[in-house]
Amino acid sequence: MPDFEKPGHKGFAPPGTEEAETPEAAQAAPAQPEVYRMSKKATIVWSVLGLIMLAILGTSFYDHLILGAKYAKDYMPNFGFEDAEGNEFRLEEFLGKPLVINFWSSKCYPCVQEMPDFQKAFLEYGDEVQFLMINIADGVEGDMLSILDTKANALIFIESNGYTMPFYFDTKSQWDTEVQITGFPYTFFVRADGYVGKNFHRGRISEADLIMEINKLLSDESGDGKDGSV
Repeated sequence: MPDFEKPGHKGFAPPGTEEAETPEAAQAAPAQPEVYRMSKKATIVWSVLGLIMLAILGTSFYDHLILGAKYAKDYMPNFGFEDAEGNEFRLEEFLGKPLVINFWSSKCYPCVQEMPDFQKAFLEYGDEVQFLMINIADGVEGDMLSILDTKANALIFIESNGYTMPFYFDTKSQWDTEVQITGFPYTFFVRADGYVGKNFHRGRISEADLIMEINKLLSDESGDGKDGSV
């Protein structure tokens, strides 16, 4: 049997015997472009979702591999900051004591959430550990769309909540150019000699994890720890 005569195949119809197009078939034909449009919309949606996932994975890759490799066998960069009165400091001035360095903004909700836990930790460990609460104060006053803070806003936040930790302010984007972090909050646990290794935490840190990391830091300083890495 020729291929075109197989069951289910219409074959070649003799001239004059073609089936006339019914009104129902004519009305159904325009539905094809709509199927194409829906497919195009789905493609756009999946493309956007893909880009979002790449951005998230890219940030995670940077944090855990690039930044981790940068500090794995290295020391915290000697970045600068200032106090509320405008007096300038560099990190090297605080070495000699274990450091807990937290980069934060009063416009950052996770930063605000974890601040009471840092206050509790400071009251308990402040004699043994140097806390440096570095506010990201290189923002523009009145800019509601940016997470970057201003010194004035940060001081209002600190005073209104009664926090007594040592607060400092990064007004020259050292967090970006020197420390090279990708977001806030960001916490580093630094040995007295400035070594940081992989002892850093991106995002909000729980009270339990904060205390655990501080105790690890103190253990390293006493000689019980091996290399200071998490």
